[in-house]
Amino acid sequence: MVKAILPSAAKQLQLNKLDQCGLRCFWKPLVCPSPLNGVPHHLELPVAVTCYWLRHAHPQPDHPFLQALLLGLVYGELCRQRKSQRGFIEEGPVLERLRGLIQRGARSLDLGVAHAYSQWQRCMRDGLDLNQLLCFPLPEPQCAWLYRGTLVHQLVDELRGVVTPDSLLMEDPSSGQLYRAMLEAILNSQETETTGQPDGPSADSGAGG
Repeated sequence: MVKAILPSAAKQLQLNKLDQCGLRCFWKPLVCPSPLNGVPHHLELPVAVTCYWLRHAHPQPDHPFLQALLLGLVYGELCRQRKSQRGFIEEGPVLERLRGLIQRGARSLDLGVAHAYSQWQRCMRDGLDLNQLLCFPLPEPQCAWLYRGTLVHQLVDELRGVVTPDSLLMEDPSSGQLYRAMLEAILNSQETETTGQPDGPSADSGAGG
C-alpha cells in the first residue's frame, strides 16, 4: 500500500468542481508562475514542464541544454505555422538555418545530452497526463512540433562553441521574441522558486540513459 501525497491545492478538491480549479491544480505541482507572460497559450504546457525539468533533472542541465530545447520549440512553431498555411509561407532564414543542422547528420551520441532530454520527455509525458486528468485546463500541444532529437543534439554541440541563439534567430524578430519570452518565463520561475519541495512527478522517473 502506498499513501497518496496530495498537493495543497488538491486537499479540498471535489470532482464536481474540477473544471473550476483544474488550472490551479495544474500549476501547483510544477511550481510555475501563472500565467506565463508572453508565452503563446498553446505553448504554456511545454514551457511549464521545462521549468519543472530544469529544477529537478539529475544531473542539472547546462544552459546550452535549455537554449537548445527552446530553439527546438521555436523550430517546431515555425514548422507548425508553415504547415497551417499549406506551405504558402516562405521557409525563411531561421527555419532554413535550423533545418540545415538536422540535415547535417548526427554526430557521435553524447549520452549526457541524451539522458537530460530523456528526462524532459518523461516530464512532458507526465505533464500531458496531468493536464488530461484535470480536464485540459491548458490546451494540449501538438506533440509532433515540440521536440526534434537530431536538432537539439546538434544545437547543444553548436551552442557549446561560438554559436549563440541570437545568431541563429537573426533576421526573424518574431522567432527571437518567442525564444526570449519562453526563456524569460523559465528564468523568472527559477528566481521565484520557494525553498520547499514541490509535489509532482520525478524527472528521473522512467528516464532512460
